[in-house]
Amino acid sequence: MAVSILGTPRATRDLDFLVHRDDLAKVDAVMGKLGYRRTARTENFTRYEGRWPHQGTVDVQHAFRAPGLAMLGRARARKVPGLRVAPRVLQREDLVGLKLQALVNDPDRADRDRADIRGLLRGRKPRWARVLGYYGDFGRRREGLRLRRKLAGR
Repeated sequence: MAVSILGTPRATRDLDFLVHRDDLAKVDAVMGKLGYRRTARTENFTRYEGRWPHQGTVDVQHAFRAPGLAMLGRARARKVPGLRVAPRVLQREDLVGLKLQALVNDPDRADRDRADIRGLLRGRKPRWARVLGYYGDFGRRREGLRLRRKLAGR
């Protein structure tokens, strides 16, 4: 959702959230009221699937380690037309980090996640040190450097 809020068309279709681990019971309650059922939970991740086809899936990453907590600390409220509340949205560089984690965890959707990453960074002035740090965390620093050169037109 944050990718779209930041003005980038998404190549992926599920909804993804980063939530502090202490708030997971509240998320469970809200998702149940909205007609979702929890279908997976690990230390790092929860997946909910809608009871009706139009609902799709919602993935919740659990923030409890330093990088996830730092991402939440940098998130800012953004007004969204049609919503009464302004959701807190991660910075685009942090969304790149989560997209990299997703493509490493599920290689079948890597092309879509890479498209989202390009969309988040194209035509922007990202904090490349943070972006390349995330690429390095996943052993993909060279891929990050190639992307930076490509987006810079070199």
